[in-house]
Amino acid sequence: MRSFVLDHGWISAEDDVAIEARFAIDLWSDEPNDLEGLVFVVERHAVVADMTRERWRAYRDASDAYYEAYMANLEVEVRAGRTELLDTKVKTPPPPPPRAEVQPPRPSRNARWIPGYWLHADAKFHWIAGLWDVPEEDLAREQTVQAPTPPPAAPAHDEPTEAAPTRTAVWTPGSWQWNGRAYVWVAGAWRIPPDARHTWQRPTWNVSAGKATFVPGGWRVRLRLGR
Repeated sequence: MRSFVLDHGWISAEDDVAIEARFAIDLWSDEPNDLEGLVFVVERHAVVADMTRERWRAYRDASDAYYEAYMANLEVEVRAGRTELLDTKVKTPPPPPPRAEVQPPRPSRNARWIPGYWLHADAKFHWIAGLWDVPEEDLAREQTVQAPTPPPAAPAHDEPTEAAPTRTAVWTPGSWQWNGRAYVWVAGAWRIPPDARHTWQRPTWNVSAGKATFVPGGWRVRLRLGR
């Protein structure tokens, strides 16, 4: 996604020369629609009327120190594989058309379908499959799918057929889902966790009195409890 092109101008405190420039801000997201509802604020910094050269230099020194600390932290995140720097000189081609996805059976009454998307990594595009998002209310009110019989055993082979698209990708195994008449096997897929705290919880079936209730999987936050 490319943002608006913004006008930017300032006056140098050293020689009082006005400088005009234009720049663009590119916003990239690993997950589709995760910027929806966010508000971006653009701040305007201006020199106050009583600004002195000493105060201005102090401000610039503090700004430079913040930038150095930010870049040092960014280097740590890149080495850990939690973020990736984009080469702005390289023009990424547009992704292929979205794949036509066959939605698995809806796992609960109010489940929301999140469509798949193309992820650009290692100089190529990787398809990240869509999935159902089940609200917590459906789980609390037991509004997930029920089947008259327990599901079959999982297939013997449910391994990825291609390499992970990124170092942070997680293989999410397949599962059985009920379409109202029969069980349907939904194959596993590579997915990108929201952040390093999240782990994938595999879907399961709760079997009681011969019937089965679907327990949807999804991303869960891994909490670290300290003493």
